Amino acid sequence: VWKNYIAENGLSVLPWTEEVENFRMRSEFLRSLGENLPPLNEEYLLPNISNWLLPFLSSIRKISELKNINLLTILQSMYTYEQLQVISKEAPDRYEVPSGSNIRPEYKKDEVILSVKIQELFGLLETPSIASGRMKLTLQLLSPSQRPIQTTKDLVGFWDKTYLEVKKELAGRYPKHPWPDNPRLAQ
Repeated sequence: VWKNYIAENGLSVLPWTEEVENFRMRSEFLRSLGENLPPLNEEYLLPNISNWLLPFLSSIRKISELKNINLLTILQSMYTYEQLQVISKEAPDRYEVPSGSNIRPEYKKDEVILSVKIQELFGLLETPSIASGRMKLTLQLLSPSQRPIQTTKDLVGFWDKTYLEVKKELAGRYPKHPWPDNPRLAQ
């Protein structure tokens, strides 16, 4: 019954929380880099629900109860312990910036975006990377009010060429925030 219901209505009837979607995107990102991981795209999941989903639905009797299943645990059960460790290490759920903040990157198929306030990157000498250095993060630099001011994959070039212009523009608007002359050496 569940197989037919999901086949007719699609995977959207399942509880795709932000946490579940984040795990799926991290896994698919690493697959795009060549990691040997189970596919989590709809083209694979939908025709194979008998293998990965139905064993977890034996006690579910109502459609409303589908919202209570732990989809993250179900998807993770498709992976070995080693594969889960690869995802955790190579495509982290959070990235620690020099300020100490742990920020959740946004995983896309061909890039990973880290939206971070510019002051939180002071002291960082080069663009951070993940996946053992195979992918540089795309930095969406934010003003103190969380508004995007610059997007770059070249932090060195930003510090050298653009930072002083940004500093001139924003220091007057945000005088309580630090705007050092040399952001590479600032804390």
